Amino acid sequence: MSCSVNSERTVKADKTESELRNVHIQMDTSFNSIAHTLPDFLELSKNSGEVMFGFLQGVNKTDSSGPYVRRIFISDTLTFELIFYPKNSRKGDVDLSLFRTKYEKEGFKDFTCFAFIYPIPDRDSVKDYHADNTHYPIEIMSYVLMDNRWAFLSKGVAQDLAGLSRYQIESMYSYR
Repeated sequence: MSCSVNSERTVKADKTESELRNVHIQMDTSFNSIAHTLPDFLELSKNSGEVMFGFLQGVNKTDSSGPYVRRIFISDTLTFELIFYPKNSRKGDVDLSLFRTKYEKEGFKDFTCFAFIYPIPDRDSVKDYHADNTHYPIEIMSYVLMDNRWAFLSKGVAQDLAGLSRYQIESMYSYR
């Protein structure tokens, strides 16, 4: 299976590419249809190595912009970003050092998990790893994990990094 969101990074996970293909989603270029069931975004991203704690970029630094724990997943056929929103504590009180040792082992039960599918460039092949190398405009789909199932929230278009961050904030706050 494949996804219209492209990247050329190889998967850095314990699964083989053929195993990952079995759980990927297939979307048309306008994100109008999903041909197969959604993958388990948490499971796919478990070994991604891209775990960050910080504010969403391109927007004013407010409570809405973070800080968040975020995880990026990039493969040849699917790219997405997970954002973990604490259910019962302040975002700034999340201890990043407990991300894999406590929160993940507990199934992120203290977080609302959001998935944002959009084209994310391979950070290993760009000149400036810290720059936003995304080729805008981009189409985005957002999902939330509810009762151990990913539920569709919305789809949108971002013209730039600020638009992407605003879309993510609006999607998360529309659910909360």
